[in-house]
Amino acid sequence: MKRIFVGILASDEIKAKAFEFCSQHQDLPGQWIKPKNLHITLVPPWEITEHEAHDIKQKLKKVDFQQFEVIFEDISFGPNPTRPRLIWARGSASKQIDDLRLKIYEVLGQTPDSRQFAPHMTLARFRPEDFKRFVPQRLNEKIDWKEKVKSFVLMQSHLSPQGAEYEVLEEFDLKR
Repeated sequence: MKRIFVGILASDEIKAKAFEFCSQHQDLPGQWIKPKNLHITLVPPWEITEHEAHDIKQKLKKVDFQQFEVIFEDISFGPNPTRPRLIWARGSASKQIDDLRLKIYEVLGQTPDSRQFAPHMTLARFRPEDFKRFVPQRLNEKIDWKEKVKSFVLMQSHLSPQGAEYEVLEEFDLKR
């Protein structure tokens, strides 16, 4: 079985900005995500067999969508402000990213998650029960990171005690 998901990889420029933020905030607890693993999840992980991977790739090739831009506006604790478990860069909720996400669900024949989609890039993870020991308790750093979305990817997630590692199975270009 493979654990896969669909996402947007961070560009080298965004990876560099995220690495700079992480380097300047090493005092914040949590397990920092390696720059090569930074992404926006469009369709959360699910399990497939080796045989199903080919069919999923063929379906994703049918996604017909234009390139667009995502703007990351702030870095904060999330997703739940009273019981956070992430440090994340939150992106602006644009119609384009949501439309792409819904198009991908459609070609996969899946039903979108019922929760409201919040585009974000996870920078660090921690256990919610550890949050009460954090100093500071608030994080709201304004940023202006612009990401030109030129493609999306099918990724495989390899889980380990040291954190997840992601492998690109295939990249799908968007139209100019």
